[in-house]
Amino acid sequence: MSGGSLSTVLNLMSTYGISWIFPGNPWSLTSKSPPTATRSSSILYSLFNSRNIQGLGHVTTSFLSICNESIVHRSASLLPGVYGHGYNFHEYAPVPNIFAAILVHLLTRIGAVLLSLRYFRWTLSKIVPSPGTGPDLSKAGMEKQTFCAIGSPAKAGGQKVKASFVYEGSLYGCSAFMGVEAASVILGNEITPAHVIRGGILTPALLGMPYVEKLRNAGVQLLVETL
Repeated sequence: MSGGSLSTVLNLMSTYGISWIFPGNPWSLTSKSPPTATRSSSILYSLFNSRNIQGLGHVTTSFLSICNESIVHRSASLLPGVYGHGYNFHEYAPVPNIFAAILVHLLTRIGAVLLSLRYFRWTLSKIVPSPGTGPDLSKAGMEKQTFCAIGSPAKAGGQKVKASFVYEGSLYGCSAFMGVEAASVILGNEITPAHVIRGGILTPALLGMPYVEKLRNAGVQLLVETL
């Protein structure tokens, strides 16, 4: 993680504490009420947020889940015809086994509590890299990021699908060209839902297929398959 990202986390904790992330509200960007569907009620899930999802494997608590879940639910509220009624999204971090899932969950929770303590944040600010510094850029070409999602049907008999986002190369570079390509879609000639809505808190989903194709041309692998 770069110095700028670490500084952002410390500043957020200093300003808002941990209530926004633990437990947080994944529906904070939409006026709609969350659906009545609930997650798994297994003992492992209840205690350690650990699950074994077909097509994904073992997963557990993701530090950034509350942020990304809020964005996805915002997309669903703006595009009900695409996401459907009662859409619900949960994000998890992948782990190799149940023991790693429990460990990551506990460390994430303990880390969030520690970050809420002023003296801990002060100590951490003295040792973390300063903004503008971070990972060795000479090794950026070896970086890789992968996101996978499983879509389950709302009704019995429907078909599950799996989507994946894979990029190999500098993560800084990926962030940069994603922003540039988003701007090119907004300024282009094709009409997307973002052009129709025109304002407010919009998300990348509002840029539609023109954005998807631009990301593919830039080197991102975006795949969808049925399960």
